[in-house]
Amino acid sequence: SPFLCASVLLAMRLGEDLDVRGPVSPPLLKRVERIVDLYAQWDPRLFRTRVRADAELEPAPRAGGIGCFFSRGVDSLYSAATPRGVPGRLTHLVFCDRLEPIHSAGVRAEEVRLAAEAAERLDLPLVLIESNVRELTDPIVRDWADMVGAGLSFLGTSMSGGLRHAVIPSSDGPKTLGPSGTSPMLDPLFSTAEVDVEHDAPATRPAKVAWLARERPDL
Repeated sequence: SPFLCASVLLAMRLGEDLDVRGPVSPPLLKRVERIVDLYAQWDPRLFRTRVRADAELEPAPRAGGIGCFFSRGVDSLYSAATPRGVPGRLTHLVFCDRLEPIHSAGVRAEEVRLAAEAAERLDLPLVLIESNVRELTDPIVRDWADMVGAGLSFLGTSMSGGLRHAVIPSSDGPKTLGPSGTSPMLDPLFSTAEVDVEHDAPATRPAKVAWLARERPDL
């Protein structure tokens, strides 16, 4: 299922159908046509990929964690710090090493250190994961901004052993939503039977900065 999340836009860019030689979570498989349709409405040049899977995956027991992707940017700091209702209080912050491929080893180590420091101030455990997904996606979808919702859904649905909700911090405010690689219209479609992908409630960047400066100057 995670690999389907990561591959749909790639196939649409390459003009190919997608054959998943393995079982896929039924809710994701049923929604993939909507994912393709949404991408194609945003960019009519894209090929309308047809997706087939060998079988439907039997649902597994759902874990209890609620994790939020955490880069320490304004969006993720706000999502990590602000009080929330749905889907509930965060239990983990998730930092993905190697998701920014231009970082040197020294910069990567410092990013991990700073993420752990911020997580400690937020009183939340930091889960450190690592992925080379951009080695696959960047040569085909050159702008990560086009791929980010699908890419983070790939990571989030891969963590079904610990998470039942994977929160993607919003990038746009409610008045600026449009065609985007991460969107409240798109990201939840990548959910599986085990992991709900949540696009966090949008607010403008200035509003997030103002809230953080007022409520959490320590961050």
